[in-house]
Amino acid sequence: MDEAWGWRGRGACQELQSWLFFAVEREPRAQRRLREASAKAVCARCPVLDRCRQDALERREPHGIWGGTSPRDRRELVLAEES
Repeated sequence: MDEAWGWRGRGACQELQSWLFFAVEREPRAQRRLREASAKAVCARCPVLDRCRQDALERREPHGIWGGTSPRDRRELVLAEES
């Protein structure tokens, strides 16, 4: 496995379905909040949390829960860093 991406194989999310981390089309707001909270709980116990978050920030990942952050969380972090 490529060393730059090898950390992904150690993620707590590896055995879980991707729908937990990515929105479905026309997902109701309340359902999205619950799904994102569940995904973030998985991230909270992940051994590669920081690496995952940093990667998502560097790539400006526009979708999904990565490193315990939602797209909105990441936008806010980037904006705070730039100011």
